[in-house]
Amino acid sequence: MSIIEPKVLKGFRDFDQVEMAKRKHVEKIIRDVFRKFGYAEIETPILEYSEILLGKYGDEGDQLTYNFTDNGERAVAMRYDQTVPFARYVAENLGTLVRPYKRFQIGNVFRADKPQKGRYRQFTQCDIDIIGSESVLSDIEVIQVVVSVLKELGVEGFKVKFSDRKFLESVLVVAGVGEEDKGEVISTIDKVDKIGVEKVLELLDGWYAWYAWLAGLLERSGDTETRLVDMSDYSTERIEEIWEMVCELGLQEYVEFDPSMARGLDYYTGMVMETFVEGSEIGSICSGGRYDNLLGMFSKEVLSGIGFGLGFDRVVDVMEEQGLLDNVDVVAEFLVTVFDDSLKLKAMKVAEALRDRGDSVEVYMGDNLKLGKQFKYAERRGIGKVVVLGEDEVGKYEKDGTIVVKNMSSGEQEEISI
Repeated sequence: MSIIEPKVLKGFRDFDQVEMAKRKHVEKIIRDVFRKFGYAEIETPILEYSEILLGKYGDEGDQLTYNFTDNGERAVAMRYDQTVPFARYVAENLGTLVRPYKRFQIGNVFRADKPQKGRYRQFTQCDIDIIGSESVLSDIEVIQVVVSVLKELGVEGFKVKFSDRKFLESVLVVAGVGEEDKGEVISTIDKVDKIGVEKVLELLDGWYAWYAWLAGLLERSGDTETRLVDMSDYSTERIEEIWEMVCELGLQEYVEFDPSMARGLDYYTGMVMETFVEGSEIGSICSGGRYDNLLGMFSKEVLSGIGFGLGFDRVVDVMEEQGLLDNVDVVAEFLVTVFDDSLKLKAMKVAEALRDRGDSVEVYMGDNLKLGKQFKYAERRGIGKVVVLGEDEVGKYEKDGTIVVKNMSSGEQEEISI
């Protein structure tokens, strides 16, 4: 029998114990922040009927969606994001959901994209959504949650950029862009962070007479207040309301209005946002917005929705760049040694006593019971504390609950009571 070459598909990855420890550390922080804001966790399937997903993301999104016919001759697709499956979930469970309904979901999504730094074919998204609220409070809360998550993670230099699709559409109306061309123009403008302003303007050049005017819009600089004054001829009421609340909540250091912010997905209808980290080439680490009509594709009842998807893998990459994951605990805090076969059960009991007080503990299970071998094992595994458990140490533990612990960094031994 020939040996199969062990290899992973491009754009997909294995994660070793160090990487998984870091990822679980980040995931816990994100999950805790979501819960603090009152979001409840749900899960939807990775695989959906194709008709559920296709036609919701625009032509480019459809091209990147994995879809095929399964063994039952059903047209199915792997979820491209978690927003559309969530809209399907809400429509299917309308009768039981208390509205406004707030949920979060952390899971893998799949895109047939070209793999590159910060862009994978399987990656994890962390989503929150609010269904059934048109209030500006829901707009500001999703911004607030992004800021809270990134501050809690310790990420530095991030900026949440936001705009409004109604504002952008009012600009395009004044510019004379026809209804049939709006989608293509918005999708092109959305590429600014990927290919730059100059390339976007090159793609638009010759299409519309308002090229020079649009160039001025995209290249316009200044703080949010200046931009709002400059854009006062357009539909900025919602943007102004959001910005006022941003300032009242003291978030202006982390948030700014960006008139070129478009978000290319077809389902957005109101506030849109993306988050970037200064000095990083990874791109947007969080994006989202309001989608007032998406649920209407699955139900006669139309409900307003808003939410975001946090790019978990990109956040981890940014944190690695900033050295925020260098000291994450990977393995057990303690290794309990086994001197000989007669002490195996004693070692298990000491380990259990340590676990009862909340420590993470591993019992040595190698065949070579030489103490030096066990110390070497702890060193290679990265376990910082080793419980030395010979006959004398067992007697002391059984007498007064004291154990002898060697610190692998300093080499010193101390007695601790458990």
